[in-house]
Amino acid sequence: MLLQEPAPGPEALVPMTVTDLAEILFCSSVQPSEHAAAEEIRAAVTACLRNHHGDVLECAVELAEQYGEDPETTCSRMRWCRETVALAFA
Repeated sequence: MLLQEPAPGPEALVPMTVTDLAEILFCSSVQPSEHAAAEEIRAAVTACLRNHHGDVLECAVELAEQYGEDPETTCSRMRWCRETVALAFA
């Protein structure tokens, strides 16, 4: 999967896995109860990645911190994120 994200120079396409995209969505404010459309999910992932300075590792760190605080909720949300991005970026 490719996600277009501004690079320090001209815009570039950055390859992302479903896991990368799910970690980014995890850090967004989108909730499963919103039943967001694919376009809204893609926009949320792009905005969240931009807010994390284009660094997927920042999202992974945030995910790990959440897991340490509440593993059950984190696992449930991450499952939703993986399913959701797989559909939104298909």
